[in-house]
Amino acid sequence: PKIKMAEGTRAPAQLTSTLKQGKDEKDLSREAVWSVSSAKPGNGVDLLVDGRSDSFWQSDGLQPHCITLEFHQPVQLSRVAIACDFRVDESYTPQKITIRVGTRWSDVHTLRTEEVSEPQGWIVIPLAAVRARVLQILILANHQNGRDTHVRQVKVFGPRKDVTSTLASRPGRVGFREVESTMYGTVR
Repeated sequence: PKIKMAEGTRAPAQLTSTLKQGKDEKDLSREAVWSVSSAKPGNGVDLLVDGRSDSFWQSDGLQPHCITLEFHQPVQLSRVAIACDFRVDESYTPQKITIRVGTRWSDVHTLRTEEVSEPQGWIVIPLAAVRARVLQILILANHQNGRDTHVRQVKVFGPRKDVTSTLASRPGRVGFREVESTMYGTVR
């Protein structure tokens, strides 16, 4: 399996058989409202976050296929991970993937495009800590010119914020170090 890095990107996407959450990041997947451009009956959007490698979302329609995540407020995003399995899905496996972000629908723009070759496992796409309220994953092409696509799982990660340093950095706040003391950091 190979990845072709798109023009103008910094860190390349990586293929990995296992996905681990870093200690400095949190999984933002459950904080978003998910939607897809289309779905075959019985293979809907809920299967993208069910935690199982034997289930998958299957699109039903013309390309590009789209997975959209809408967060209630802007969040910091650090990477997107997409699980695919070429051995099982063959022509249903994504080959060209575009990541789009925006703080609202009117400013959604393409952040990066990746081409992967016969992925088996997680396609991990770094996002350089971008802030967004809308995240779109577009499947522009599949292997062997397939029409519909299979995506087994999607996870979105962002940096974990240190509560005490966030409180201490705000103007007019006292910089307490202990979590128990932070409740006395402001006067009402």
